[in-house]
Amino acid sequence: MQPISYRKKQVQEMLFKVIVTSLHSKLADQRLRDVSVTKIKLNDSSTSARIYFSISADDSEQNKKDILKVLKKAKGKLRHIIAKTCELRIVPELHFHYDDTKHKATRVDELLAQLRNRT
Repeated sequence: MQPISYRKKQVQEMLFKVIVTSLHSKLADQRLRDVSVTKIKLNDSSTSARIYFSISADDSEQNKKDILKVLKKAKGKLRHIIAKTCELRIVPELHFHYDDTKHKATRVDELLAQLRNRT
């Protein structure tokens, strides 16, 4: 695995701050109030950003799909905000992905608890 460049890390952190702030203050959709951005990954040319998010309240499959639709609709507005806020030559294309790390960790904890109870 290649180490991340300083500039790429800076851009990821800047995008993280702008997107989190925008989701909770500049976008009016109430469905986004329970959305947390967990991480952002830029490709090597910084033309594409994968934004991983989790949902703190209702994380049913239907709600995940609804939130993803809302985020995809907000892509244009978010890119506009990024263009106005950040000094980037190219505003990356935004791709949203549900981050299921929390569920995987919960499942591992449950399995470990079951193993402890058996002994």
